Amino acid sequence: MIFLRFRAVCDLSSRVARNEIFTKLRYLQSNRNIKYEQRATLFSIYTMPDDYQRRAPFPYKEKKFRVWNALFDETMHRFDENTKLVTVDGPLCSGKTAVAKTIAKTFDMYHIPEVHSDMLYVTEYGFDTRLLDPQLPASCKSFDEEKFHQNPHHPLCTRFQMEMLILRFEQHVDALAHIFNTGQGVVLERSIYTDFFSLKQ
Repeated sequence: MIFLRFRAVCDLSSRVARNEIFTKLRYLQSNRNIKYEQRATLFSIYTMPDDYQRRAPFPYKEKKFRVWNALFDETMHRFDENTKLVTVDGPLCSGKTAVAKTIAKTFDMYHIPEVHSDMLYVTEYGFDTRLLDPQLPASCKSFDEEKFHQNPHHPLCTRFQMEMLILRFEQHVDALAHIFNTGQGVVLERSIYTDFFSLKQ
């Protein structure tokens, strides 16, 4: 087995350079005698140049990115070494939030907290719909993390897990939207692959 470290340094705005990289990557992936190791580099705020300044982001929360914008506003010119999606995963109460916030602060990234059941049951006006449970039939009552840990075999567990998976997927899409429109990396707590990770443990 041959271990090969491959690193290409080029101008990503050049179509020829991109084609050369993809050609080499396809060769490495198709050759079974070569193990390709993908490596990532991050620059902390302590090692960045003093005159470093992030390019102006596209205001994706206020404006839509239309075809006209795509003709004049390239996405990759905002990218740098820290334009990455980092996921912090682990068991409950293991300090994921503290680690995620530290990573985001150290590498100048945007931190998105973990999804929770309040996103499902608390309205935009602040009303908690779980207060209506006594008036609802069993199949329509709320089911959150607390009830899940009390009875993981409850009939509503499947619905709860699917709802959390949808929330994590929406959060993943929001993270990608932030990366592509601003160039700033994102740190997530858990991801859409969290359940698969938990099953393997």
